[in-house]
Amino acid sequence: MPIYNEKIFCKLGESVAATGRIEGSSLELTLATLKRFRAIGKRLGISDYRVVATAAVREAENSDIFVKDASLALGTDIQVISGQMEAKYAAKGVMMGFEKVDGVVADLGGGSLELVRVVKGEIIDAETLPLGVLRLTAEFGDDKAKMAAHIKEQISSLQWLQKSSDKPVYMVGGTWRALARIHMAQKRYDLKMLHHYQMRSADILDFSNLIGNLSPESVEHIHEANAVRRPYLPVSAMVLYRIAKLTGCNKLIVSANGLREGIIYNSLSTALKDKDPLMVACEDISKRMTKDPLYGAELQQWTAGLFNGQGLSPKKLKKYNRLRRAACLIGDMAWNQHNDYRCWFAANTILRAPLNCINHKGRRFPAHALYTRHNGSQSELPLGMEPVDDTTLDLSRALGLAFRLAHCLSGSLHGLINDTRLSRRGKKLVFEMDAGRSRLYGPIVEKRVCALADALNLQPEIYIGADRIQLS
Repeated sequence: MPIYNEKIFCKLGESVAATGRIEGSSLELTLATLKRFRAIGKRLGISDYRVVATAAVREAENSDIFVKDASLALGTDIQVISGQMEAKYAAKGVMMGFEKVDGVVADLGGGSLELVRVVKGEIIDAETLPLGVLRLTAEFGDDKAKMAAHIKEQISSLQWLQKSSDKPVYMVGGTWRALARIHMAQKRYDLKMLHHYQMRSADILDFSNLIGNLSPESVEHIHEANAVRRPYLPVSAMVLYRIAKLTGCNKLIVSANGLREGIIYNSLSTALKDKDPLMVACEDISKRMTKDPLYGAELQQWTAGLFNGQGLSPKKLKKYNRLRRAACLIGDMAWNQHNDYRCWFAANTILRAPLNCINHKGRRFPAHALYTRHNGSQSELPLGMEPVDDTTLDLSRALGLAFRLAHCLSGSLHGLINDTRLSRRGKKLVFEMDAGRSRLYGPIVEKRVCALADALNLQPEIYIGADRIQLS
């Protein structure tokens, strides 16, 4: 997660498209911005800089002079990367934020469009095209017919794009994120989280065609988009329309990750790349927000067999167990909030936390589990929790009830639930407690075991040592 994040729209691509050079107000703003970033970096104690320049600087007639002046302003070297490298970094950035990327990564910038075909996490094809929004605007102005023909010709030249039919397109770039924000508002989608936001291909063809044909006057009234991005919305929509049309993709997914994250990902060791980003993020949240970070690992083990026998396919069981493990790590994150607010705090934090490798549906699982853990009303779910399918709702509720049971046995501290066991035996949910811990047993334990069993459609059985407890 960025410690400090700032973006300035300097329009280098517009300057290069108009004159072939980086000059005028674009140059002045860029150098001033780099000096500002240098001051911020010094204040933050940053010593390791990795600075890259892309399409506009690659193609500018005065590229060498600009890079020299920009390096002096920033106080460090600047690497001008090739179009191929830019495309691959963008794809690696997406891989950092998604599980098993399989489709086309499309990164739309001011000067160029990068397209990458990824098959099961492997980069197969990569290309850069001169289709940046600033370049297209400078070259074609308001002549949308010629612009559309040019976009079609350029994108159609990449025959390999059609090999990703019925797979997703991962959208990278600020103007496309602005488009997605408009689509989100149009659909009245409650979870205002762009990363992993999905749009059906059929929807996006109609939507992008609509935005692509808007007049400049109409675009100015679209308040969901930043004022700086608005003039370029029709151009970006025209590019998106052609990509969706040519690839035959099944959906388009927004990625907040791109070039910057790809550079970071490329520098990681193999061991770090192999880690699950979701688990790493939840471990970090656990260290910062729970009263005992060691408790989460015990809770993972204690609930390990909870979803077995629920009629899930091996693939779905693996998916839900991953979400279960993530939820266990952060299960006590709301412990220091007011009791009346804990369920809302936990759910809203998870729904909107900067987590990678988890989609919106996936977020709702741990959010609902913790909402249930703190006795949230099932008839009044937090904004953004819906839509959620029955399986996710039922399993996350069961996990939340398991958390409630574990809490009354341990206070959410490690080393205390290991003397109890939770298991499924046929149509029964069996809870066992070592005889030496019998003083912990009481009506609240029985009540919570029975509630969990009921949520899983099982019959409860409770044992203290070898003795079976007669349930009331």
